[in-house]
Amino acid sequence: MLTKNNVINTVVRPAVSAETPIRYEALPVATFDDRMQLHFNGERIDLLHFGPAHTTGDAGVVFRNHNAVHMGDVFNNAGYPFIDADNGGDLDA
Repeated sequence: MLTKNNVINTVVRPAVSAETPIRYEALPVATFDDRMQLHFNGERIDLLHFGPAHTTGDAGVVFRNHNAVHMGDVFNNAGYPFIDADNGGDLDA
């Protein structure tokens, strides 16, 4: 997804598009499909991807030592989330 132009249709605003894909030098060197485990400052951190949610790259970050989860904007109790269906987001997930 980062290597091609993507148009994000937000419905409430005009569609926006990256002028060019991200340069090769700026692409991540560590990626994961379903899960990845990191260790930082003595803490185990789990990255979990359960498949497309409102975008294709949604992931949960579990800080095991702190018993905390960061869900980003996947967890939204303020209203209906934006679903990027044109780029693989899925309402059912």
